[in-house]
Amino acid sequence: LELGDWQTACTEYGAALTICQALGSGGGSSGTNDESKTIEDLELRDFFTSRAQHVIQPVLRYCQYELQEGGIMTEEEILNLMKSSQQDTETELQNQLVTSKLASIQEQKLQNEALGGSMSTIHFRSNDVPVDNKNVRVALLKIANFDKELQNCGKNSKK
Repeated sequence: LELGDWQTACTEYGAALTICQALGSGGGSSGTNDESKTIEDLELRDFFTSRAQHVIQPVLRYCQYELQEGGIMTEEEILNLMKSSQQDTETELQNQLVTSKLASIQEQKLQNEALGGSMSTIHFRSNDVPVDNKNVRVALLKIANFDKELQNCGKNSKK
């Protein structure tokens, strides 16, 4: 904005507006019935919605105005720029959502394996050591998974 690069500013503020609107729409709700958690979610949604409406949107309109007045872009070109920017941002948000869901599923799988008795004992220096703490079991399972991935990467790089 300070540099007068209105097209870049317009694209970036358009992405920020899309993200704030997505966060304000309640897409990040955890689905719990806890009243304090619900109040916090509502406050966050309100924060992002008001930020989008009262801060980002006016600045975005100003950037669009400067693009038109400076003869840099026509109104139709600005609309096309905004549509493509919004689609790119939405695609990126969806990819991040899928990635976070996969990570959550993997974490849940590790938690279930830890509860199910996997890694209940480990063999260390000719001794079997019981592992009673669930968090330690999860950590050991993560280490085993990373070790498998590392060995697979080593095998793939040799080919």
